[in-house]
Amino acid sequence: MRKLALLSLFVPAVAVAQPPPPPPPGYGPPAPGYGQAPVNNKSGLTFEANLGIGFIWAAADGQESDKEVALGGLNIGLGGWLSQQLAISFRIAGVTYSEDVGDETARLSTGFVGPSAQYWVNENAWLGGGVGLGFIALSFDGETESETGIGLDLRAGYTFSTASENTWNVSFEFTPSSIEDTNFYGFGILFGYQHL
Repeated sequence: MRKLALLSLFVPAVAVAQPPPPPPPGYGPPAPGYGQAPVNNKSGLTFEANLGIGFIWAAADGQESDKEVALGGLNIGLGGWLSQQLAISFRIAGVTYSEDVGDETARLSTGFVGPSAQYWVNENAWLGGGVGLGFIALSFDGETESETGIGLDLRAGYTFSTASENTWNVSFEFTPSSIEDTNFYGFGILFGYQHL
């Protein structure tokens, strides 16, 4: 009887000292990176396309024109990644204002053509900028006239998800140009696609 009482005290102590049983299959420790959103490795080529609403205006001799509502885009860029945070692209960006004149439609476009950098501040937000060719073009009655000068491309955006190579974003893009004695300005509020 005494041995049985001692044994009953010893068995729980032995059970406590045993290692815990293995978890059921499929319930092991999480794999490395488990629970974290996958991060796209930015490398190789990148492509961008943006479209939205814009504004166009001009300034010369201390006077400024009215700001007209315009089409923002289609802005496109093609380039490559220099690092996980920096891409360099050849970019075409601008705005186009259209107005009916009689039976014809006149289109006035201003914008930027040239190299532009895109720097990612974090996984979703980025800034961009470039210096290149600024242009102003007027199309009417089947004819187009254009002038060029120096132009800038300044932009900032937010990409919703970078877990895939195909991403969607919203951005603001400002494309001022200095042509002869006049400054032309285009500003776009854009929705866009980017292949990372």
